[in-house]
Amino acid sequence: MNPLKSTFLKVISSKSPIAFTSRMISSRAHASEGMTLRSFLQKCTIKRLPWGSPEFRSAQRLTSAVNPTYLPEFRVWPDFFAEIDKFFGPYLDKKFDTLIHNDLHWQRALESGVGLADESRVRDWVMRVLEEPCVQIIESIHGRRSNPLFRSCSAAVNIGSPDRVLTFGERGPGIAGASSRLVIEQETPWALPLRGVDIVQQISKYREDTRNPYLKSIHRLYGYMSINFLKYGILTTVESTRVLRRVCDDHYPEGILECSPEIDINGELLRSPLSALAYVACLIRKEGYMHMSMDPDGTWPESTRIIRLGKDGQQVAPIPGLIGNEGLDAREFRMRLDDVIKGSSSGSKYVTRGTIFVTKTDPNNGVPVVIKIYDLQNPNAAHQYSREIIMYDRLSPLQGSHVPSLYAHGTDSGGGFGIIVLEDCGESLQDEWYPDTRELARTALLNIHDRGVLHRDIEFRNITYNPKDNCLFPIRIVGLGNATSNPNLVTEDATSSELVKLAKL
Repeated sequence: MNPLKSTFLKVISSKSPIAFTSRMISSRAHASEGMTLRSFLQKCTIKRLPWGSPEFRSAQRLTSAVNPTYLPEFRVWPDFFAEIDKFFGPYLDKKFDTLIHNDLHWQRALESGVGLADESRVRDWVMRVLEEPCVQIIESIHGRRSNPLFRSCSAAVNIGSPDRVLTFGERGPGIAGASSRLVIEQETPWALPLRGVDIVQQISKYREDTRNPYLKSIHRLYGYMSINFLKYGILTTVESTRVLRRVCDDHYPEGILECSPEIDINGELLRSPLSALAYVACLIRKEGYMHMSMDPDGTWPESTRIIRLGKDGQQVAPIPGLIGNEGLDAREFRMRLDDVIKGSSSGSKYVTRGTIFVTKTDPNNGVPVVIKIYDLQNPNAAHQYSREIIMYDRLSPLQGSHVPSLYAHGTDSGGGFGIIVLEDCGESLQDEWYPDTRELARTALLNIHDRGVLHRDIEFRNITYNPKDNCLFPIRIVGLGNATSNPNLVTEDATSSELVKLAKL
């Protein structure tokens, strides 16, 4: 037989469905035998650093805003590794059918030669070497019904835009479902060199330096943990990992932040980043939804979500129906988050209905409000937050009639999010007009234009209607985050076009 033909037939034979199926059956038969957790962790040990070549590295640097005064006391998490040893001790030599190690993707990633070149590559590596095997460990210990899922951020799951979020899809009595989660921030090892760094010392020593990259990264992660009422967070470059824990008790009513020792990429068994991630994930699954509002002035039911304004909080106007709110420091207010109205796909903006009340009083005696939450780590969201406050100030004569009343604003107590507290003006119109509402909306928009403001986002979703409103104008124009008062943009043609757009709705 022709040698070339023989070689060709061998290649075809090796790729035939029968051969492929045989290999899969053999692989599955081998996998069905399972392995011990010890063997699995040994197999998952990372032996080679996947650094990206300089020519592939992204130019991205940490640019997030930071206010060091919002970061609480920061210290080392004592006995972190001892806790891991104690937790995994009973499982190490136990055999699990669900533990299956496959290094095919790992080898392909190494062969690509790109490595940790940018944040998207870091995310890919984290998914491959940490998240996927971590899911296997969680399901082995807690069962597949726990349904752990690492995912991108979403307004349906979290507030803000952390890099990754862990949820549990398990349902049942006493189970928190998707509310039980972990936030993960990922950085490139060259933009944030964590390896061999005492991060607690770096922050304690240079806490007032707002250019400090360690302060930036820790404050950003703390902000996501704080606004989402979470106890745990993870900062990783793949090369080096830290686990953060918020502590709030009688000794620390305002809360402190603890950081694990360094978890190196080459750590083995119970000193590996995989073990650390799996340990924290299993804790979260066991503890369920952690209520971490850290309010020294109140004790709330477990599922209650309470936020409060930070040092720069301001009360702009009296809040009708809220007894004793006049003249209060804005930090005396508490906001209970109730129903999500909407959120951006990235999670950078979050709008919810809630209740505002005065500290040390019953939330049920509070006043319904709309709470807008902006992720200040996101430049676009931070700009929208600032602009919306400016627009409400410019339209102050129209508040309570044509636009909602602005009650209060400021950053949250964690310092990472901008909070705007508004009058609850009812539901947005749903692609149709109620009797007389079109003309009322036109009147409201004309008055907004007369104040030198162009809305720039006139849609049904930004027009609310409350038939029970005693005001002459039950219509409100909302959503001023894209509005402008720039005279070069607020032209006669622009305002006329906006009125035409409203008429066509």
